[in-house]
Amino acid sequence: MQEIGLVGVGEAGARFMDWLMEAGYDVTCYDRGHQIDYAREQGATVVSTRAEVAEHTDAIVLSVTGTTNVEAIMEGDDGLLNVTEPEQVIMDTSTIDVSAAVKYEQKCAERGVHWVSAPWTSNAPAGGLIMFPGGDDASIKAANDLIETCSTQHYRFDSVEETMVFKYLMQIRYAARVAIDAEIVEIANAADVDAEPLNSVLGMDLDEALFTGEYAEKGEGLSTLDSWDKDLGYAVSYGRGTDAKKDGIAMPLTSMVHEVYKHGNRIADPDERHAAAVARYWKALNQN
Repeated sequence: MQEIGLVGVGEAGARFMDWLMEAGYDVTCYDRGHQIDYAREQGATVVSTRAEVAEHTDAIVLSVTGTTNVEAIMEGDDGLLNVTEPEQVIMDTSTIDVSAAVKYEQKCAERGVHWVSAPWTSNAPAGGLIMFPGGDDASIKAANDLIETCSTQHYRFDSVEETMVFKYLMQIRYAARVAIDAEIVEIANAADVDAEPLNSVLGMDLDEALFTGEYAEKGEGLSTLDSWDKDLGYAVSYGRGTDAKKDGIAMPLTSMVHEVYKHGNRIADPDERHAAAVARYWKALNQN
């Protein structure tokens, strides 16, 4: 495996590209946004269509924002489903709907193409970029060098469904924690009580942005607020469609937190990155 295609050169995609090039891979990039300029500046090969990414490459990394983007890349006359060849690898690092991950794994298998779902996080207390690859044994083996290069550590799941649900679990935990912390700080503000000792005295590690109100975007790509809104929506949709005694999986708290993010997203400014901006939701409720 020497020739790697990369679709999406945003904040995460640029990181993958840098690591791949440092490891000696030849990287061919496609992106419709101005981020493609970074790839060109770093010496990657830049192409103008999705189909060209698949030409002469052993593997393709998808680094986009969600199901709709992955569908656009995979489908159509120049979509990857129509141009990839047997034994090529597609590693999707996006967080997408479980049904889409399963669908594309099956469609790739029909062409003899390996599909690996590999969502990731760089926000865990463990540190580094941790990837969660999932897929059949042959696909994981074929993508192993790619997984090793694009992550500082990884944990393998046996199926694309398992790995995507695990990513949902992680996002639920992150989002719910910030949402309740935002409400705690807003209660304190409304009652004119200093909440800062929760951090300085008790060491509870509430996000400083909740106290400062500074939620400015860091870098490019999908903001944390947008991504948690999206990912919680996938989680709730998955729960409703899962046959747990034919009633689905009960997710009352996740559903409630998802609503908070949906409405907080409408209130937050476009350039605000952090999900702590859901604090604006409570401020609006309290007319502050």
